[in-house]
Amino acid sequence: MALLPRLAETLSSRVVLQSGRGNDAASENDWDVHLEALLVQGKKREALEALGKIRGTPMSGGGGDPGSGDAGAAPRIDDEHTIENRVGSMLPYTQRKKLERTA
Repeated sequence: MALLPRLAETLSSRVVLQSGRGNDAASENDWDVHLEALLVQGKKREALEALGKIRGTPMSGGGGDPGSGDAGAAPRIDDEHTIENRVGSMLPYTQRKKLERTA
């Protein structure tokens, strides 16, 4: 059983570390799986480092810096073909969730 969290970390790190920008970016779900795999193993420092690598979408409204987040983190949806050919979730990690998890 001790191998399962390590295997989850290895597989999820491939997804999140090899992701690009826009439609190729890792989704919120991908990052959550990676972070949980780290936390289950007690790797809090690595989880914080991984959180630092996340390019979250900018916060709207009155919270945070206007420059916080990355506008390129959100995927572009052109038509139904974009969604049908995507494997997994398209929802990007939000800057708000990133800040909450860091705290």
